[in-house]
Amino acid sequence: MPSPTIYFFAPDLSHPLGGMRMLYRHVDVLNANGFSAYIVHTSPKFEIRWFEYSTPVLRGKIGMNPDDIAVFSEVGGLNIAQWTAGKRKVIFNQNAYYTFMRYPMEGRVPTPYMQPDVIATIVVSQDSKEYLQWAFPQMPIHRIRYSINPRLYFVPNEPKKKQICFMPRKHMEDAKQVLYMLRYRKKLAGWTIREIKDLSEARAAEIIRESAILMSFGAPEGFGLPPAEAMAAGCVVVG
Repeated sequence: MPSPTIYFFAPDLSHPLGGMRMLYRHVDVLNANGFSAYIVHTSPKFEIRWFEYSTPVLRGKIGMNPDDIAVFSEVGGLNIAQWTAGKRKVIFNQNAYYTFMRYPMEGRVPTPYMQPDVIATIVVSQDSKEYLQWAFPQMPIHRIRYSINPRLYFVPNEPKKKQICFMPRKHMEDAKQVLYMLRYRKKLAGWTIREIKDLSEARAAEIIRESAILMSFGAPEGFGLPPAEAMAAGCVVVG
């Protein structure tokens, strides 16, 4: 009997998003270990341009065999139960705190985490595992561990710049509060502030390597990968 093919359905989002990068990397790891895995984008013309990859990608509609597995992100919410109806599914939950984000406030709705064709959930931290185990005690939940790319995130030989970097995509108002308080107290003299926004992965990593401090405002997170990458590059992480 042939081994199942594993299809990771990824959102068609062109802006830099750490969770997207991890979907691609997970497919790479599966293929490197003898599995057959693909990224799937629903748009026939969609293309990721902000990081380099050699991951096999399918676009548009695909056909699945009965033994194949579809993998969906937690941000799909209640829609996960409808997608690839009748096929085996796994939820790749990279942030447990997004699990109920698209659920209505009132009432009890059928959740994909309790559907029979959802055979397991994958999480990226012990915190997320405990969160989902409490909510869905019957669901098989497996934790994986992120890795850091040593070609991009390392302590440079050159001295660090007096530079503070941050990613404004999440909780920009928190960054404003910190920076304005420091400015009015005249604590930022000689420091450069760098936003990491709409950049390639390589360019973002370069800014992190040269910076002395990374301000991180991503909470709540399943796992804070940018702070871990910054620490690997010798940054002090504040947040």
